[in-house]
Amino acid sequence: MVKLRVLVHRDYIEPVLHRLGELQSIQLTPVENRIDELETELAPERTEQQETWASLQSRVAALISALRIRRLPGRVERKRVQLGVVSALLKEVEGRVAEVEETVQETQAQMAQLQTGTRRLLPRRMLRGKSLQIRLHETARQAGPELLAVSEILEAQRRVEEAKQKMLRTGDTYLFEGWVPEDRLDETLQTVRKASAGYCEILSQHRPEPQPGKGSPVSRPPTLLRYPRFTSVFEIFASLGRAFGLPSYYEIDPTIFFLVSFPIIFGMMYGDIGHGILLLMAAVWLYRLRNRVTLKPGSISSYAVNGSPLLMLCASSSIVFGFLYGEVFGSEEWFRDMTGLPGPLWFSPVQSPITLLRISIYVGIVHITFGLLLGTLNRVLAHDFKGALSGPIVWLWLYASGAYLVVRYGFGVFQVAFDPAIFGVFLVPPIVTMFVLKLLWYGIAGINETTEALLVSFSHSVSYARILALKLVDSSFSLLLLPTSILGLVPFAIGTLALILIFETLLAFLHTLRLHWIEWFSKFYQGTGYPFRPFTIVRDFTALG
Repeated sequence: MVKLRVLVHRDYIEPVLHRLGELQSIQLTPVENRIDELETELAPERTEQQETWASLQSRVAALISALRIRRLPGRVERKRVQLGVVSALLKEVEGRVAEVEETVQETQAQMAQLQTGTRRLLPRRMLRGKSLQIRLHETARQAGPELLAVSEILEAQRRVEEAKQKMLRTGDTYLFEGWVPEDRLDETLQTVRKASAGYCEILSQHRPEPQPGKGSPVSRPPTLLRYPRFTSVFEIFASLGRAFGLPSYYEIDPTIFFLVSFPIIFGMMYGDIGHGILLLMAAVWLYRLRNRVTLKPGSISSYAVNGSPLLMLCASSSIVFGFLYGEVFGSEEWFRDMTGLPGPLWFSPVQSPITLLRISIYVGIVHITFGLLLGTLNRVLAHDFKGALSGPIVWLWLYASGAYLVVRYGFGVFQVAFDPAIFGVFLVPPIVTMFVLKLLWYGIAGINETTEALLVSFSHSVSYARILALKLVDSSFSLLLLPTSILGLVPFAIGTLALILIFETLLAFLHTLRLHWIEWFSKFYQGTGYPFRPFTIVRDFTALG
């Protein structure tokens, strides 16, 4: 991001803002620092002309609603270019709006009168009512495009005036600031120069320097997240991350890593060829519904449909782990019969639960270690070198020492952990270093943070044992549902659908999400950013009324 500071002559500020609003490349911010050489003042909050525009905008919106006018893509944009800026056509627009208002009010009054009177004239009233309805439809057809165009122009003008209120002004100029993505800086500057006919001056353009713990949200750069257009999976994983908070400008976006680790951990919990295939079929069906149905935002069905690409990845991972575990609907015998393989490609969790427990802990060690590495990188990018040294770096030292002992001694680590020779060499140095650095730089608060780090280093690693627990639950229920006769196919089908595909899928998803949000995110993710919202004058709507 680049912070842009521009001075524009007052006669050209509106054309500049209109062009920038169409370009959508700058996020305007309130001007914080004044120019000592210039006598500046804040722009007025509201003018008499703005009041007139606001009143006119509400009248136009009421007409659009009364006539039930729907926007047709493309028509409003072409009309907007022809009509131009509303300030030059205010009287003409007001006259046209008043004319349509008179027609609509007169027609509505006549329709209201038809609701009264004697019933002997009912057939005539019905014919008259249809005639009035046709008149309203004809008015909507003739005036609709123009009203929509005027509505959009007024909305654009309102946004321009609101933007001007964030600026400083002198007698002849306006001063504005904003954040611009680096790859759009050149076209933004060219647009400003062209729209102002050269009556502008670029006062400054600088890239922000990290200031750990300092700076207001306005002074910090916004976060602009971009993902490949070929897949919506990135957006789904990004939304899961944003629920924890948006990454700051100096923070690594975890979406790409989420894309790898989430399906793997889910597959380890849910690994079964039969269940994975059924889940994949359900996910494909939900995906095909995305553009065919309208769902209520925030409902379970909307989450299921919008998250169908994520379910596809998780289902595919489950099928892969089903081959590794040697299970088809929980049965190793069905696996051998259907695949022709002598047994699992890796091991059976039911027969070797300790092996899966050990692997689950190893997965947790790798996941948490990677999180601490990301935390170190985030602190360095933010120039928070003290925080990096006393936080994730020392924490990584301690965690790596503990992980080495776990890998070397396995479940016997608890017997040697308190051996002075082991404890004094592997654990005491990082613990003492962490306490000393935190105490020197952060005081008592640092001691509390260190104590918490020591506790969660152990508990978060053990938390990955839920991979074993979820897998054993899945295998146990699957074995209970296996049919022993033709009559058993009915409870098998119902149980697999209700218990496995719905309940256990949701359970595995939530536990996988928890391992990412709690155990992993706490090692590196702050989520203190705010989104890049470019200034725009184009209203995004599909229908009015």
